Amino acid sequence: MSAPLFLFATVAGTDIAMPTDELEAVVHLGEIMPIARTAPQVRGLAALRSRVLTVIDVRTLVTGDLTEMGRAPLAIVAEVEGHTYGLLIDRVSDICPVEGGMLPVRGRVGAAWESYAKGMILFENRLHLAVSIPDFIRQQALSAAA
Repeated sequence: MSAPLFLFATVAGTDIAMPTDELEAVVHLGEIMPIARTAPQVRGLAALRSRVLTVIDVRTLVTGDLTEMGRAPLAIVAEVEGHTYGLLIDRVSDICPVEGGMLPVRGRVGAAWESYAKGMILFENRLHLAVSIPDFIRQQALSAAA
């Protein structure tokens, strides 16, 4: 049995890891069209290969701070419950198998990330917070309903 693959990324200065079976692609988005009267973490809609993505700003969702939008923001594309999302992230460092698997959460996790922490992944001698894409989408829905 082969080791599970994880995507290693950074959001708001936090190193994160997520299982690749939860995502479709990592892309640079084109134009994002704002949506009136939505929560700040919903940055708008974007087109990708004849599909419409709801663009969620993970930094805003977790910390409340808006991501600076460059010309082609980086996003993780994922389908959750039949809807396609683009989750804005700061940087991707790698995609690779994790032989040791997930470790329990060690030390303090910032309060903003606490509800997303599934465990820790050791990669390149650094601990990365293990997170799940559906958790971001569920939290976004709860935030929008509040």
